[in-house]
Amino acid sequence: MKIKLNVYLVLLLVLAALIAVPTAGYAEDGEPYQPLAKWFGVEDGDDAGMIQQLDLPAQVHYGIEIQLREALLDGNQLYLSTYVVSDRIEDLYDLQFGSDVNLLWLGMESFPLEGFDRYDSALSDESEILRPGAMQLVLTAEIPDEFIHGDELDLSLSISKISARTEEGWIEFGGSWYFNFLLDLDARWKSVRKIAVDRPILVDDRLIVIDTLTLTPFGARAALTLPIVRQGEAGTDADRRQDLYNSSLLGFVLSDDEGNRTHLDTEVYTYWGAPPDEDTPLHRGFRTDAEANGWSWLKDAEYVTLTPYVATSAGPSQGGEGIERYMALEPIRLAAGDFPTELDRFMFSFEPEYIVEDPLLGSLDTSSPYVKPVRHLHETKAGTALMLDKVLVTENDLFVTVLMGLPEALDQEPSDFQIGSYTIEVGPRIPYPENYFKPRYGGGGGGGPYLHKLNDDPFVAVDSVRSDLMFLDDYVSASDPIQVRLTIQNYQVCWGKSEAEEDLYFDSHCFRENGEWTFEFETDGAELAAKTEEFDLDETLTVGQGELSLYRLRFNPMQLIFFVESENSNWADDGMDAIFARTDDGKTIRLEYDDAPFRRLSRKIVDFDLVASLEKTETLTLFGCGYPEFSDYTEFPEDFDPEDPKFYDCEGAQDVVIALP
Repeated sequence: MKIKLNVYLVLLLVLAALIAVPTAGYAEDGEPYQPLAKWFGVEDGDDAGMIQQLDLPAQVHYGIEIQLREALLDGNQLYLSTYVVSDRIEDLYDLQFGSDVNLLWLGMESFPLEGFDRYDSALSDESEILRPGAMQLVLTAEIPDEFIHGDELDLSLSISKISARTEEGWIEFGGSWYFNFLLDLDARWKSVRKIAVDRPILVDDRLIVIDTLTLTPFGARAALTLPIVRQGEAGTDADRRQDLYNSSLLGFVLSDDEGNRTHLDTEVYTYWGAPPDEDTPLHRGFRTDAEANGWSWLKDAEYVTLTPYVATSAGPSQGGEGIERYMALEPIRLAAGDFPTELDRFMFSFEPEYIVEDPLLGSLDTSSPYVKPVRHLHETKAGTALMLDKVLVTENDLFVTVLMGLPEALDQEPSDFQIGSYTIEVGPRIPYPENYFKPRYGGGGGGGPYLHKLNDDPFVAVDSVRSDLMFLDDYVSASDPIQVRLTIQNYQVCWGKSEAEEDLYFDSHCFRENGEWTFEFETDGAELAAKTEEFDLDETLTVGQGELSLYRLRFNPMQLIFFVESENSNWADDGMDAIFARTDDGKTIRLEYDDAPFRRLSRKIVDFDLVASLEKTETLTLFGCGYPEFSDYTEFPEDFDPEDPKFYDCEGAQDVVIALP
């Protein structure tokens, strides 16, 4: 499974250096400053309002004055134009910002500042790059999709160290240059066209996947993925990794049906998540030059064609220009798609708080500190917006909530709106330790009418899907990065009978849309896994006429998993109806039965009081109880709580006390 560019908390690093590279030029009035529009070769008014003028008050420390003037969010790339003035940097060859201490902040999330590999700007004379005492620096940062939502982003730029190289050597300037600003996203939603390509091409006998094509007023960019290929055992001298950076791929020609064309031949080298010496897929991009970004015709194109070009042993031919002198691979025709709809824009700005409760899937509370954002969206042919919203990883489960928005105003509220068929692939899978548990085959499922409304206009509901993380032969580590591919095959929305339809036979009328909407992202449960304990047990729990052997416990404040064995194949009918775990402060948790792929008693905890109790308890006490006997359902007490052992017959239950590490 490939890692997409939009995974959670994975940050882009520039391969060449983890520092910002200065760029500068003279404005017409003699000030060494070029507006961002001119840096990108964009005429006045053609930026679609995406460049935001900041002109924040300058910050001065240690004789160095920095002013933040402009900001541009182009796709996922944020450009920040700064103006630096100081007598202390006179005659310096360059100025660098270390990415380890200088960061862009979005709430509690931070992103390293990157170097700006400038486009071919209006600079005509390299001697004009610097003027004594003043220079322009364009800093960049990559912001993943899951963080870009709403009408604006509350961002902060924090600079605490600047390094400069002189003829005498390197000098470091320490300080606290801090800028806070709101970035308006309205223009971005209107002006960015992101096309899912997901197409492999064969280059140098290796598959390179073209992930996405992004079109903006500042250029077109193709994002690529390539896995590392080893030629020997990892960590040995024979380990010779072939990577994306010596590929024969030269770039792409992008064209429309009217004969317009431009080249994506400026390389962007990046990697995500882990250094290149680890088994992490590498990412590369190609973009257009500023002067030939093609936006004048790309903004209205219904279809575009992306043609890869590669170098061969035959070398360039005499015909064509640039990369078109080399060999073309099979062209890829793509629907350019529409700009985000009003519904899409609303969905990106909509950040509801909710608790999804489902007897099959458990519960997911958006206020939980272990719940993480995803924020990936597909629009169906019918105009319905399907957005992955939140994800929660526990020890044995991955839960994802899906927001579903309807494009039309509704006269009647649906009675049912839910995800139908779906598949979830998770990895990488790791073999179990030898004799970890005795596997069992089994399965089950089911569902019914479901509606959890979050908003009226537009109508938005939420459903949830899940995947196991423990399988028959292997498992997925909750503490490490998890690659997820979720494919939704269909959804349905149903309406019940109106007052005028009471005599109709059908209880509801449903619309069902089939498709294949695939989402890929990366997540993990590292924060919760850090609180996970696992140890062997040798305890026997007597339940009715049978016994359960408890041979291992894995627990954290949100999930308990007891690995159990029983001589009775129908172990859930051993004479007990409920098994409870009690903490030191008296709080009880009803455990649930499951026997595939292994027998276990488990429970996912979402009640914050229970979470707090589990965090401080030193023992767990297990006991089995019989279900209360009532003549019929109507005799249940009004306050009956299936989670409370006082409503069960626990007489004679034998406690098993387990000391926690």
